[in-house]
Amino acid sequence: MRPLILLSVPLLIAASCVLGQRPPKALADQLLSDDSVASDVARNSGYSTDEVIKQLTVKATDLDGDGRPEFILAGLICGQNCSHWIYRQRGKLFERIPFEGTFLDLKVLATSTKGYRDLLGRMFLNCCEGGLQTYQFDGREYKPTICKIEKYGYTDRRGVYRRYKYPRITDCE
Repeated sequence: MRPLILLSVPLLIAASCVLGQRPPKALADQLLSDDSVASDVARNSGYSTDEVIKQLTVKATDLDGDGRPEFILAGLICGQNCSHWIYRQRGKLFERIPFEGTFLDLKVLATSTKGYRDLLGRMFLNCCEGGLQTYQFDGREYKPTICKIEKYGYTDRRGVYRRYKYPRITDCE
C-alpha cells in the first residue's frame, strides 16, 4: 500500500504556479483589493474574478532565498507593456511587495540586494528603442536603480532608417 502524502495549501498553490500559469483565485482577489487601478479596470470592463484570472499569468520564484516562492503576476493592464505585481504568501493570505512597473517582461537576476533577488524589466518605448530598468530591494520595496535605453537603429541623412547589427545600449537621460 502506498503512503498518503499530504501537502499544505501553500505548497499546493506554489506547485500550481509556474510561468504562463493562471494565478489561484485567492491571489487574484488579493490583487484586486490591493490595486485600485487593477480593480477599476476589472470593474469597468465587467470582468469577474474568474475572467481577471484568465488575463493574468503568474511565475512562482524564490526571491528572498527562504525556500518559499514569491509570485510575480503580469497582465490585466496592457498596451505594449503589461503591469507586474509581486506577492509573497503568509499562511493563507497574500502580501504585496511594493513594486511598480509595466514591462514586456520581467527577469529575475542572479544578483541580490538586501536579501532579495534583483529584477530586470524590459520595456517597449517605440519602434526604434526599448528600455531596460533594474530594480533592487531596499529592505521594504523594490526601487528602480539602473536605467538603460536599447537603440535598434538610426535614421541616416537621407531619412532612411538603418538597423544596427546589434542594439546600442546607452544610459537614460
